[in-house]
Amino acid sequence: MTKDPRKLAADLVARLGFRHPPVMVRKACRALRIPVKILPLDRDGYSVDVGGHPFIFLSSRLSRERLRWTAAHELGHVLLGHGPMMAADGTGPLERPAHVFAEELLMPSAFIDEAIGHFRSRCMRFAPEDLAPRFGVSLEAMRIRLETKKNDQHRKETKNGQQSR
Repeated sequence: MTKDPRKLAADLVARLGFRHPPVMVRKACRALRIPVKILPLDRDGYSVDVGGHPFIFLSSRLSRERLRWTAAHELGHVLLGHGPMMAADGTGPLERPAHVFAEELLMPSAFIDEAIGHFRSRCMRFAPEDLAPRFGVSLEAMRIRLETKKNDQHRKETKNGQQSR
């Protein structure tokens, strides 16, 4: 049975008791007993299994936001049960589920809704620039997340509309 990366990330956020952004990825890794090592690597990061125990390696050359994203992405590979064999260019079929996991872990849907509600309750407009620092992610990651959320909402509304006919 395939694991749902979005649900897996949401369950992890709830289980570890994160109540507001930013979700602390390294704290999540520690709670799961997954060591994270930061080294001068020639790529963003990777995860390996050594003797049945996962390890995550991250490049010391990354920005804070990119480091968090890569850690969440690699944690996704580990928790989704992806093996160590990955495409060197990061385009393999297992990359998308790891991206979805990282997106939901760093920018949980409930936290996004709460942040947007905060702005709207004060009759204020918001932009990705307002949310990205709060969540500890890059502006690009927040833009993609808000677009994904909008598309998910549209699909949900369309599905509900078709079911009520």
